[in-house]
Amino acid sequence: MSTPTSDRRDQHQDDRAQAPIRWPRPDGTTVTAVVMWLVGLAVALLVPAAIVPPGSETAEPSRIWTAFAVSVVGAAITLGATVFHVRKKGDSAVLILGLVPAFSAVVGGVIFASTMLSRR
Repeated sequence: MSTPTSDRRDQHQDDRAQAPIRWPRPDGTTVTAVVMWLVGLAVALLVPAAIVPPGSETAEPSRIWTAFAVSVVGAAITLGATVFHVRKKGDSAVLILGLVPAFSAVVGGVIFASTMLSRR
């Protein structure tokens, strides 16, 4: 008595208890929102650091206020990207991903500006 030959792979795939994993493919809206979010964070964090280096002891008040204003603009871009994504997709959980970094960038800008202005 011989057993019929069969391909173990085909049999294994037919008897799966769980569906195969399907990796997510983000659409254009999500990619646009993520790129806008990253640009907002770069503007909020990197541009002010180029205007007033974090290791400097003092700076002109106009440069300090410019760096703070750029931080706020970057935070607004990040919030704008988040609101754009929420309005298009309806996923309100994404709000946390935009609110926390934006709030942190503004608070960090306030702390940095107040520290630099108090040294004058």
